[in-house]
Amino acid sequence: DTDDLRFTFFTGSGLGRYAALNAAQGAVYNEETGSLDAIDSTGYGVAYRHMWTDKARTSIMFSAFDADAEQVTEVTMVDYTDKTYSARVNYIYSMTKTVTVGAEYAYAKRETDAGLEGDMSRVQFSAKYAF
Repeated sequence: DTDDLRFTFFTGSGLGRYAALNAAQGAVYNEETGSLDAIDSTGYGVAYRHMWTDKARTSIMFSAFDADAEQVTEVTMVDYTDKTYSARVNYIYSMTKTVTVGAEYAYAKRETDAGLEGDMSRVQFSAKYAF
């Protein structure tokens, strides 16, 4: 196997609930018209995978998501996601043809429409048995 670089990009109206693990709403209710107004959003991701050996590999990933709720409502929605960012790095080792183990560090940040921010760091481990 060889190293590889991967990209993803999307933009459009009403995509929030389908992107970034449902990070934002796809639309908001407009009381004046009695209808749903779709929210524009944009997101992208990039990942690089490096093969150290035929059994060991590392991936470095970054992704971002931005929703534009201001276009459809003048009301600030305190808990509505405006932006998210995420970065990850992992190491995966295939011990045998059927057993793979790995570890990953992730950092993510979220900003709401009201300007509130939060972040998280996480370390996770995995094991896979293929049969």
